[in-house]
Amino acid sequence: MYALYTLGLVLTAVALSPYFIYQAVRHKKYLSTWRERLGHIGHLESSGAATVWVHAVSVGETLAVYPLLRVLHDRAPEVKIVVSTVTETGQAVARRRFGEWARVIYFPFDFGFSVRRCLEAINPSLVLVVETEIWPTFLRLCRRRGIPVILVNGRISNRSFAGYRTVRSFMERVLDHFTLLLMQSARDAERILALGADPGRVMVTGNLKYDLEIPNVDQKISELNDVFDLTGSPLIVAGSTASGEEKWVLEAFAILSQKSGMENVRLLLAPRHPERFGEVAALIERMGFDFVRRSEAKGERVERSSRVILLDTLGELAAVYATADVVFVGGSLVPVGGHNILEPALFGKPIVIGPYTSNFQAIVDEFKAEHALIQLSPPSPGSYEQRLADIFEQLFTDARRREELGRRARHLLDRNRGATERTLAEIGRFLGAIDRASSNGGVH
Repeated sequence: MYALYTLGLVLTAVALSPYFIYQAVRHKKYLSTWRERLGHIGHLESSGAATVWVHAVSVGETLAVYPLLRVLHDRAPEVKIVVSTVTETGQAVARRRFGEWARVIYFPFDFGFSVRRCLEAINPSLVLVVETEIWPTFLRLCRRRGIPVILVNGRISNRSFAGYRTVRSFMERVLDHFTLLLMQSARDAERILALGADPGRVMVTGNLKYDLEIPNVDQKISELNDVFDLTGSPLIVAGSTASGEEKWVLEAFAILSQKSGMENVRLLLAPRHPERFGEVAALIERMGFDFVRRSEAKGERVERSSRVILLDTLGELAAVYATADVVFVGGSLVPVGGHNILEPALFGKPIVIGPYTSNFQAIVDEFKAEHALIQLSPPSPGSYEQRLADIFEQLFTDARRREELGRRARHLLDRNRGATERTLAEIGRFLGAIDRASSNGGVH
């Protein structure tokens, strides 16, 4: 079965090569990362201390594991940490968050030769895999080398579960390479067990994403206000939007703007993927909005006549959420699976999402049960824009409801904290250097 998997991987790489070549030529993507993805990661300083390799595929996983690694580093600074990602956006976030005290690399292609090179260079004492990054060759070679592998913050989405069930016998063999499987919820645990995981290795430790650090965004907010005066008028933030969603949000904003008392509302769009910034800018222009790009407004004050702002930079979304009056979290009007609603919840903001939220289903279900967000149901064709406009208008005309949604969201987030400590307790069985009784007392 592993031979068939490798063959499938090779055929997939060949089939996708025109796309990668196009991206490399057109957008200069992948060119600088090719050697690392083939396992050539360069020299890693050897001090004799334990090394933990943490793999987080992209932005969401990197942010989720940050509190865990921050506490691990604080309590056991002698432990070396290597963080790998697959996506460039994940790499950028990892370098900002971990760059001062961890080595950040690209994860190797899941071929034997590239994985072996990385394992030989890093020589990890322990591997932590975040969420659902299941790479069979990597896991098999870790097992052969006697390296413990722990799945942390594990989850199995509806789509992944359906796909894995078609190859259950293979998945059972792959899951046997994990030493521990620490799952987000009882439903995730049930699914991993249904795929053949050993019940003695499966635990529910909660969702690390609830253990968000409260970021210090005051300076960034001040900088953004100096340029855009974000707090000077009502603001909708549409964060982590996916292809197709910006058009609906902009049409909803156009409808809202025609309503009495809504003339001063502004919209900030933050597309999920940087390579789409130009595409979204062209869309806003075609639709006739007076807008400004964040990348082109670094110093001088922008007039409020620019009612649409395109956030085409990285690392500023948290500060923007903090200034919002209403937040729409993208990736949820199209079948992408949704993005993290906890960051706006951290700032006590009213949250609006679409129907496609399988990536965060357990969190969304809990928020819905506590009336801590508004979720649109699947629409008839063409109805999203009107429904979004109606919801935005209702929230702007009902300050009490706005505040109550935000309060409930923050309360629910606070109530679910603690996964970091439970996860560290399990990791501590493999890294005795972690002092759980540290006076730090957890995530602050």
